[in-house]
Amino acid sequence: MLNQTQVISLITAILRAFPTLASLIGNAIDLLREQEARQRRSTKDAAVDASIDEWLQKREARKQSTSNEPSRVSEGSDGSS
Repeated sequence: MLNQTQVISLITAILRAFPTLASLIGNAIDLLREQEARQRRSTKDAAVDASIDEWLQKREARKQSTSNEPSRVSEGSDGSS
């Protein structure tokens, strides 16, 4: 049975012997990394969008509650002393 060091050495030897195969494997790893990065960015973007939507909803609710409050100036007062 091969140990881990021997397996890595064997893979390295195969990749050196077949540069095109090494290039293909390298490209596949790059694509996988890019896909994982895109997925992380997408998750972060969704979290930011949700946070912004929540903030906007709260702001709109505050605006509506403020506009529904009666005027603080008493109706019988004209402001003169």
